[in-house]
Amino acid sequence: MYINFKFGFGFDKLSETYKVVQLFFNEDEERTDVQVLSLGDNVWRPIQSFPMVLVPFNTNPGVYLNGCLNWLALRSKLCYVGVSGLEKMDIREFVIVSLDLGTETYTQLMLPGGYDETLAIEPLLCILMDCLCFSNDYMRTHFVIWKMEEFGVQESWIQLLKIDYQNLHSMNLDVYDL
Repeated sequence: MYINFKFGFGFDKLSETYKVVQLFFNEDEERTDVQVLSLGDNVWRPIQSFPMVLVPFNTNPGVYLNGCLNWLALRSKLCYVGVSGLEKMDIREFVIVSLDLGTETYTQLMLPGGYDETLAIEPLLCILMDCLCFSNDYMRTHFVIWKMEEFGVQESWIQLLKIDYQNLHSMNLDVYDL
């Protein structure tokens, strides 16, 4: 039974073609199966299984940067607790899994280090200013965006933005409605 699936779309520089990637978590077999469709072929073909567990509550598709699709994932199947377990998820349980569309191989990227917290709102990946970015709710007091200045280099994470929710209250917004 497949209960969680994601898609991604990007350009493979080696074959000079666009690819669609479909990932789906097979709960019965406890693995994430992956299929790739090269545009023009019209055939889905399986590749190596995803090396981590997809984040079950994250609705973002894979984000494309530098010939790779990137997804938030959990370090182990033991962390998989479904949507209701979000507030019990520790930031250290997350990783970014990057799929190189040319070689169809995976790389694990670590999130910015130096802090621990329990998550209250789902974290997100995005691309800003041609850089991979990670955003999250920090301690229910701040919204933080981290930017990886050099793709694939752990030491290049910098804190790009930190907004105190107190400032949002002054605009008559309820933080919990965010």
